[in-house]
Amino acid sequence: MWLQVQDLVTKSQAAYSKNHLGAFYLALIASITAYESAEKNMVQYRGNFAAYSGLWLQSIFGPSSPEFKTISSAFNDWKREAEEVYEGDVHDTGKQEEGCDNVDGDAERFYVDMKLMCDGKSFFFTEKGYFGLGSWIANPGNRVCVLSGSKT
Repeated sequence: MWLQVQDLVTKSQAAYSKNHLGAFYLALIASITAYESAEKNMVQYRGNFAAYSGLWLQSIFGPSSPEFKTISSAFNDWKREAEEVYEGDVHDTGKQEEGCDNVDGDAERFYVDMKLMCDGKSFFFTEKGYFGLGSWIANPGNRVCVLSGSKT
């Protein structure tokens, strides 16, 4: 899935442009963490995703492989950039949301959230470059509908 996301970004066909990684991990958990909106504390949630993806990459490539070093470096750069400014992380007063100071991340929290949301679902890509979770019986050519008033 990640290779397909990267391909969309490379071809400038991803609807999310620079924030494609954020959209990717939010789609994996349907924007919900511990039965709350992940968007309430994006700094912590990005830390959770970074912790999980680091462990996942290590298990796939091995900790000393060039692939692991390259990909984890790119993820860490993205995490640092995203921590600097993300709409909703900082209130008008300039203070971070409560709990944002811990950005080490919880790999298990991300895994549990992803497992709960992805079980029985398929990851999909639309023609316009959006992606999300849908029915496990989804097929190419199916329509994606967003109900009026729903959060996407």
